Amino acid sequence: MGIMTVNGVVKKEELGITTPHEHALIDISIQYFGDRTPGSVGWDAKVAPQYYDALMANCYELRDNLLLDDHDLAIKEISLFTKAGGKTFVDVTIDGIGRDVKFLKRLSAETGMNVVTCCGYYTYDAHPDKIKNMSIEEIAEVMVKELTEGIDGTDIKAGIIGEIGTSTEINPEEIRVLKASAIAHKKTGAPIMVHLSPWAQHGIFVIDLLEREGVKPENIAICHTDILLDVEDMKKIMDRGVYLEFDNFGKEYPIPCAYGRFPTDAERMEVFYQLIDAGYVNNILVSCDICLKKLLVTHEGPGYAHFVTKIANMIREKYDNAEEILETVLVKNPAKYLDNPLLDA
Repeated sequence: MGIMTVNGVVKKEELGITTPHEHALIDISIQYFGDRTPGSVGWDAKVAPQYYDALMANCYELRDNLLLDDHDLAIKEISLFTKAGGKTFVDVTIDGIGRDVKFLKRLSAETGMNVVTCCGYYTYDAHPDKIKNMSIEEIAEVMVKELTEGIDGTDIKAGIIGEIGTSTEINPEEIRVLKASAIAHKKTGAPIMVHLSPWAQHGIFVIDLLEREGVKPENIAICHTDILLDVEDMKKIMDRGVYLEFDNFGKEYPIPCAYGRFPTDAERMEVFYQLIDAGYVNNILVSCDICLKKLLVTHEGPGYAHFVTKIANMIREKYDNAEEILETVLVKNPAKYLDNPLLDA
């Protein structure tokens, strides 16, 4: 049993406080749908104080907000999580949206944290051209190689499959990647993390598909259900034995689309409390999914330590056994989920 980090396998007891769904670097500019004319504000302007109000009203206002590419800034920002007690950082920036495993090795060295990197593919609009003519088995073999041999010509291995992308309407290419993920999981033991479109409820569909392909539910994590906050749907997911991730803490944005907005942390926590009270604490993972510049402390955002420094105190005010709850969601659950029975620590 063990967890593959960028520095090799560690025991689950070494993980400590873990954020299981983060991005040190990422490029999701594919989600920018504003003015793409070179020289336009939306296309060329950099995130800066004069744009903060506009970005709070529409986080897609600037293409630059969808790009985390400053290595030194990333280390500065993530160090705030370390200073707050964080010990393990799971980076799920996948191939096609800016994965940089050499930088993650540097991040681990400079922060002293365990850093876990990933393999697989995001939503179909971010799929690299190379996989479009590959079979499901060939896609799986790429993942297996990155899990067992190394990534991008290095000996740095992935420790997790995902976040595997699904769109609001699941694309056939995404189905192929999910099936390939199941093959890679069965060959390597690595857990699978699935990105759901925040505006769709495909959790049960994804679980059914992966289980049919031979993946056990305890090896699956379903992301981003803390936006629609459908309590009954969330319970159905966890009733299957799957991990459900609250991973949008600190995102309190209106969204300029037909689906609505991100809820506030207060609204998110009301549902979190309902699930804790209903006995689901052992199936919950928590993270902040930092993927926008405006979420960084440098730009007056909540930052990577937001759950540990703020949300945790909300839980302490609510429950007499808060420390037990926090130990479960921050330490025990991610350790169980990430622990790979086929690795020898």
